[in-house]
Amino acid sequence: DRINKRISIDKARETIKILKENVIEARIYLIMGVPGEPEDIVDQTWNFIKETEPDLVYLGLFTARPGTDVFNHPEKFGIAHLETDWEDTMHQHAAAEGKRSLSFQYAPVTPWGRGMSEEEIIGNFNELNNRITEAGLSSFQFYRDPHIVND
Repeated sequence: DRINKRISIDKARETIKILKENVIEARIYLIMGVPGEPEDIVDQTWNFIKETEPDLVYLGLFTARPGTDVFNHPEKFGIAHLETDWEDTMHQHAAAEGKRSLSFQYAPVTPWGRGMSEEEIIGNFNELNNRITEAGLSSFQFYRDPHIVND
């Protein structure tokens, strides 16, 4: 709700269920570091993955993109600093190289409470990414498969 995605967890759960019932591949796209994530976000997200059994999981780190409400009004989201040098921020190619950094920093105190540090957010990302990878659901592994031909 904070970043205006306009989809609920229940709706996502229902959509994945419908896809699976109709033998349609269910891929989910997850973002770590969203404003207001709870301390137990890794466990909550992992429980959602185990419950819904998606076929593939894309995992990324939150980025405040130009033109978004977060970028235009960072203080509203508890963001103390925005980075606009996109070279060193987290994107899939950077993650594949093991290079992870955020394009923002939360203030120590935000509108929803304590702001997580970059280390905490990246730590959460790495923990969830390890679980996803061990379960064979990682999009990073999928796209490194030598049997997949990139047209």
